[in-house]
Amino acid sequence: MKRSRLGVLVGVLLFGAQIVAGISLASFGVSTGEALFVASVTAVRTNEAVLFDASSSRSGSSVVLYEWDFDGDGAPDAVAGTPTIVHVYKDDGLFAVRLRIVDEAGLVTTSSLPFTIAVANRPPVAAVGTLEGMARAQIPVQFTGTASDGDGAVLAWAWGFGDGSGGEGPDPIHTYASPGAYMVRLTVTDDDGATSETVSTALLVEDAPPSAAFTSHDGSADSGLAVWFVDTTAISNPTNVIHVGWDFGDGVYRAAGGPSADGVYVHIYESPGEYLVTLYVIDKFGAMSTISQTVWIRS
Repeated sequence: MKRSRLGVLVGVLLFGAQIVAGISLASFGVSTGEALFVASVTAVRTNEAVLFDASSSRSGSSVVLYEWDFDGDGAPDAVAGTPTIVHVYKDDGLFAVRLRIVDEAGLVTTSSLPFTIAVANRPPVAAVGTLEGMARAQIPVQFTGTASDGDGAVLAWAWGFGDGSGGEGPDPIHTYASPGAYMVRLTVTDDDGATSETVSTALLVEDAPPSAAFTSHDGSADSGLAVWFVDTTAISNPTNVIHVGWDFGDGVYRAAGGPSADGVYVHIYESPGEYLVTLYVIDKFGAMSTISQTVWIRS
């Protein structure tokens, strides 16, 4: 039977169309595989590792490349030749994860649905530094705080000094009006609004140091007569005073283990002249206060 030239032509065209289609499928990398993966967790805090496993992915031939988009921006964040990978999220938020696989034939398959990882902000950590020296009432105390925030920055410092007052900043200065035991507390806040756990430390504030002062009966006297000096030193607890010393300016120094009962000290100048009198007061914590005044002794 003879074939018509038309029939032969149609047959060739149809056969040719099948070849072109086959070449098209291969060259454009259309795959019937699946890009599948699982994650070790779906909710983490910043700087915690997440393990992704794409071992269940399949394609027409062996998978040779795994392209991971961990933040959903459409750009690959990591490319690996094995199905497992670990990723650490540095910032908080909700992140859509996608996977694209490539097999030996160059066929590409992309995961059809996004996989969401919820990353929570990690709160900052605060600490109160050790004070240098002793805390004394009526003397400014320098506090030092430290804080860290692994996924951002510390923006605010809130102090409670235990006496009803507070302060801000990492290194505040506070003055206690009275001695006693105080609980100092610190809380910090980061740039995402998360607050640290409140840290606290006990602080013992000792009595205020002495503030030396004295008067003389009239500031001048005749030689050979007694001059009365009255110790008016301000001290919150007189029992803390361990040394009271008088330098009368004429070579005589009188020392006592503590203040006299009435605070009165008497001295006789043998010669007329101008004398610089100095009072020294030292407490049991080593704080010393001095004050000087001039007396005039007439002939």
